[in-house]
Amino acid sequence: MKKSKIRKGFMKSTATSSLLFGVFLCLIGGMNGYGGQAMEGSTPPEGRFGLFLTLGFLAPRDADFRKIYGSPVFFPAFRAEGRVYNRFSVWAEYSLTSKKTGTIPVIGEKAESSQSSLAFGGGYSGWIDGGLSYQVRAGLCSISYNETALGSEESGNVLGFKIEGSLFYRIKSNFFLEAAAGYSAGSETDGALSVELGGLRAGLGLAWRF
Repeated sequence: MKKSKIRKGFMKSTATSSLLFGVFLCLIGGMNGYGGQAMEGSTPPEGRFGLFLTLGFLAPRDADFRKIYGSPVFFPAFRAEGRVYNRFSVWAEYSLTSKKTGTIPVIGEKAESSQSSLAFGGGYSGWIDGGLSYQVRAGLCSISYNETALGSEESGNVLGFKIEGSLFYRIKSNFFLEAAAGYSAGSETDGALSVELGGLRAGLGLAWRF
């Protein structure tokens, strides 16, 4: 893991991402209410509830992790959501990265790492045209990690944030294909050591709305 990072930097990045997400929602809301016929009268994809299964890859944000284990990391993710008002919804997601084995540079010792993430937050959805729809999401995440190296095992849990966007294409009735991309980050400093988790992620999946 990288050497010490100041926790204040993490809080600043979280606030910045939340602000950008809020601005993005305002822009979309303005587009939907402006009067263009394609957006006017459009409604969110039908179904108050949704289940989503995504398979994708994560590009870790920690440079030392990439040196030891390489990049990207495969992860499956399962998400459930419920629409609470008009275009707005709440969601919860669980994802698990594949176990990675690597070699510590210079000393050549073997290392093994695995991670999982539980996230929840809010989203905004709408139709674009025909069978194409979109959703933007933001929320908090709790990332758990376990690493075995140099004869010892380190594990812990880090709080962070997640922002993500998806495009959906209807394939049949209430079933959709999903293409998703986003970013997550969580940091924790303990003395001279800093744990940096998350990174850029992208995936494809299936969605069922009902």
